[in-house]
Amino acid sequence: MRSRTKSTQRGQRQHPEAIQVQRLRIEHLERFVAFAQGAREETPNSLLQFVQAVYGDRSKGHAFTPDELAEFKGQLFRWLMQIATGVGWEIESRELGPYSIHVVAGGTYLHDVAGDALPRLALVKALTGEEWRIGRCGWILCNRLFVRRKTGNYCDPKHSQAMRALRYADPEAASDLERSRQKAPTGTLGTEQTQHALEQLTAHGSHKKEK
Repeated sequence: MRSRTKSTQRGQRQHPEAIQVQRLRIEHLERFVAFAQGAREETPNSLLQFVQAVYGDRSKGHAFTPDELAEFKGQLFRWLMQIATGVGWEIESRELGPYSIHVVAGGTYLHDVAGDALPRLALVKALTGEEWRIGRCGWILCNRLFVRRKTGNYCDPKHSQAMRALRYADPEAASDLERSRQKAPTGTLGTEQTQHALEQLTAHGSHKKEK
């Protein structure tokens, strides 16, 4: 036990940069997810600056038009949801357009000629080694994408508690809602709707148990 602890401590001392890189990737993923779900607004310029920072500060690309930004946002949501649900995201070379990668002593950066490669490859860079962190909340009235900080299937501890409460109060209703969730995997409900539905179902379940 003692040697394992010392080994772990040595490993942490030897790799502080790796820990910082991982934290940065998680922050990048959280920003991608927040934008995809509408929890964060991005302008064409702010998104360009962000993906440049993710891939490499010297990377060059083109800012989207407002219409292109809206289209990319929808695509981003679909890609992340595919990863979260186990379908996976496949990028075909024709989606990237012409680009070049430059590797110099000061770092690696990308020159995106058409404007399609940089945002996609920046997302790939943020995901590398952290793919498992992209999840879909297991609470049947939520389904939101989230980035796991640790293991877990819920975006909020309250949703984990709500799921346990619902299964206890009315297992049949929980099963029905779970089936509906599978049919509409990208649907979401707001917090007030979630709480209202839970209160109705738990009250119904309590009433059944009293009988």
